[in-house]
Amino acid sequence: MPTIYRVFIGLIIAACCVTFISLLANAGIYLLTCAPKAMDFIAFFTSAQLLMHSPTILYNLHSQQLMQQSIAPITKQMSLFIAFVNPPFVALLFVPLLKLGLLNAYLVWLIINALFLVIICFLGYRQINSSKPYVKILSIICILTFIPILTSLLIGQLSILLSLVLLLTWIFLKKGWNFRSGLMISLLLIKPQFLLFPFLAVIIQRRNKLTYGLIIGIIVLVIISYLLVGTNGITNYLYALNSASHGDTRYDVDLMAQHSIQTLLLILFHTRSIATIQLPWLLIIFGITLPTLFVWTKKFPTTSPQFSFQWALLIFATLLSSPHTHFHDLSFLIIAAIMILSVIPKLKAKLHTKLIILLILGYLIALIGYLFDVQTHSQTLSIWIVVNVTYIFIFWLILLKNVKVKR
Repeated sequence: MPTIYRVFIGLIIAACCVTFISLLANAGIYLLTCAPKAMDFIAFFTSAQLLMHSPTILYNLHSQQLMQQSIAPITKQMSLFIAFVNPPFVALLFVPLLKLGLLNAYLVWLIINALFLVIICFLGYRQINSSKPYVKILSIICILTFIPILTSLLIGQLSILLSLVLLLTWIFLKKGWNFRSGLMISLLLIKPQFLLFPFLAVIIQRRNKLTYGLIIGIIVLVIISYLLVGTNGITNYLYALNSASHGDTRYDVDLMAQHSIQTLLLILFHTRSIATIQLPWLLIIFGITLPTLFVWTKKFPTTSPQFSFQWALLIFATLLSSPHTHFHDLSFLIIAAIMILSVIPKLKAKLHTKLIILLILGYLIALIGYLFDVQTHSQTLSIWIVVNVTYIFIFWLILLKNVKVKR
């Protein structure tokens, strides 16, 4: 590629990142000080404070609430509480930011998240297979402006980090670095609901070094967590995780706002009770799990479309099956898009066109759904979730059907 194109792309990414950081920083600081309801960074910062002062009570909700109110007094004025339900080692990530104070720590974390995004763009640009530079440029612009990505940046979430983890796992495996790939994917334990499906897939595929890396990575993270909070802390974490997954209101997890099969069924059955939709949910999850894992019993060449389809299929299945797939977690879709675009030229024309249309459609659904949600004050949220989850399911079906397609 000519040097001028590389310089141009670098300038575009730099300009976009500076603009995004500036706008998001202003918006984020305003939300933190005036309307912090969706600012998850507060929970991370609170967990780091508790970890340094009283690690054994990290998952005591009352202690979390008192600490949060001392850090961000606005939460007390608004009777607001954002619970921390990630594993203990996640709180450790934010300890270095404590001395900065909440607002400065948020700005630093925003910059770190932006750097993660730049790395994704850089690696994605190299992986996207197209002889036309403008295709790659448009793809990067779409990544930078994908609404779940912007949302994750704004609220200080971990979804961009996990997206980078998925991308690096796939790239490492393509390079034959199986053990490193296993270590990388173990980081999905940051959000355990996203680790189960990849864990099963890796075990079933029987790539020994990949499996060893995954298991060793999980063991190391569990040991770190145990050393941080002890037996009682781990027990309390498991209780908190179970309670949050069942919609315990104390954890402020809105089951009706998740972009998952479970929420789709709750909407369609006009209920908020998980017990009511448990059987159909289990049947559908079983129907997604079996064919996905069957595909993962096969070892495809890392340069083949089937290999990239296999990983994209796993991402779609993970998002669908997780009971908690927040909107910002849809950031994973950009990684699936990169995987698909990496093999687009190797596909037949009909499938090539179909996948490009689906990728564009996914971008538009996220954008339009979000705009309507904001303008109608969440009155159209249910419709958006039905459309979005249906879209993800259809994409999963198409990948499943074509995972064996050859050039």
